[in-house]
Amino acid sequence: TGHRRPVLWSVHPRTADRLRSRPDVAQRLADADVRLVAPFGFHDFVRLERDAWCALTDSGTVQEECCLLGTPTVTIRDSTERPETVACGSNVVTGVEVDAVLAAVTAMVDRRGGWTPPPEYLATDVSAVVATLLSAAALPGAPAPAAPH
Repeated sequence: TGHRRPVLWSVHPRTADRLRSRPDVAQRLADADVRLVAPFGFHDFVRLERDAWCALTDSGTVQEECCLLGTPTVTIRDSTERPETVACGSNVVTGVEVDAVLAAVTAMVDRRGGWTPPPEYLATDVSAVVATLLSAAALPGAPAPAAPH
């Protein structure tokens, strides 16, 4: 990479199988210091997200987690189900073109924590709201729960 930092790629087993059939791609990744690693457990993966200088992902959950952890994110898709991360500045959606992804990484690496997560990400009463909604859903004909305050 032009950033002179290694890239860790937690590779899904199916993707790893595909890469083994494409030694040319695997070599290009190695030449760019992209290190393919086996999938991490949850706690190790969150630690990796927290300590990363930038996260590249196609996962909505990773977009949310990195927003909260202060890690800039580049989403390699054409759209996101987490537009609030784009609106607050923690995430940029690039599509799949290499030049667009690299330009986004360059733009995002210096933004670490330079945003305020959306208010709904900071809510402290989420468990109570979910319990109320589940209780109401479990009782047919029960009135809708009151809106949280």
